Amino acid sequence: MTGKRRMVGQAYTMRYIPYRPDLGNVFQRDNRKDLQRIAVESVPPGDVLVIDSRGNAEAGSCGEIS
Repeated sequence: MTGKRRMVGQAYTMRYIPYRPDLGNVFQRDNRKDLQRIAVESVPPGDVLVIDSRGNAEAGSCGEIS
């Protein structure tokens, strides 16, 4: 298997759910308490974050966290 990279580590899984407008505007939340940000920043070095977007290729599973 030359040329192929492997990834090994304890996996942390984050599952996205469809957007719910009744929960308010996503851009008006406190970014320091955002669960996605906390999950991304909590994965220890050497471990892997797996994102389940329910098989929806159009789901936004990555983006800017400032």
